[in-house]
Amino acid sequence: MLAKWRQAFELLRAVPGPPSAFKQLRELTERMHAGTDIEEAQQHLQKMALEQAAALANPREQSKRRAAAIKREIDARAAKLKRCGVSNPVEQARAEAAKRHGYASEQALKKWLRRNR
Repeated sequence: MLAKWRQAFELLRAVPGPPSAFKQLRELTERMHAGTDIEEAQQHLQKMALEQAAALANPREQSKRRAAAIKREIDARAAKLKRCGVSNPVEQARAEAAKRHGYASEQALKKWLRRNR
C-alpha cells in the first residue's frame, strides 16, 4: 500500500503547479477515504495531468493565465499605492507593469489585458 502511495505522490510531483497538485492530492485522498481502488485514482490523476498539460500547450490559455497574473500584480500594486495616498494608483501601477513586461505604454498593456481576459 505504501509503495502505491509513493507512486501517486511521484505522479503529483511530475505535474506542474502547486495549486493543481494540491487539488489532485485532495481528490486522491477523498477517493481513498471513499474506498475507491488506488489504481483507478492513479488513472484519474494521470487523466487530470494530461488535461492540464493540454491546456498549458494552448497559446490562448497561456495568454489568459499571463493576463490574469499581470492583473493580480497590478491590483496588488494599486492597493499599495492607494494606501500611500498616490493619485491615480491604478494608472500608475499599470504603467509600472507595462514597463516591467515590455509594453510600449500603459494604454497598450490595458488593451492587451482587455483582449486576453
